[in-house]
Amino acid sequence: MAREPEERFRDFVERDFGVRFVGARQLGEWGTVDNVAILDDGRWVILEVEASQKHPCTNVLKVWPYLDVNLDTRVVFVHGFYPDSPGLASNRGRLSTWLGERLSLELEWQYQYVRVVYTHDGHAIEGAAELRRALAEPRTEPGCLGSLFRKPGASS
Repeated sequence: MAREPEERFRDFVERDFGVRFVGARQLGEWGTVDNVAILDDGRWVILEVEASQKHPCTNVLKVWPYLDVNLDTRVVFVHGFYPDSPGLASNRGRLSTWLGERLSLELEWQYQYVRVVYTHDGHAIEGAAELRRALAEPRTEPGCLGSLFRKPGASS
């Protein structure tokens, strides 16, 4: 039986980056993420694969309100695409990447966004170096990048 595109993508990431996903995780009232791995330093690696999604922004944004009230949770958000994913090159796909990058700035040390593109046969064609760097070099200090929306010293 053929594996689902999301499962294949997860297998590629596990193979290439040595993370082991443990399944889905509920983000409070904000939804569920399909694949979560927990790194030795406590960070979560969240993998959301856009095999057929035409609105990939939803997967990027649902993590934000969860992190806003779970300030000790740190995430490397891996946004997975195939070359033929509907949301890769569309305006919505570009918007999801822009949002992910902006959230990386806004949520500073809590959130790192990495867009990764794999071919269907398992070759990373975009984002591998960025993901390797994000996994190896965690952001460790609040305030390290500045903030777009939160006032300095303000708490959620």
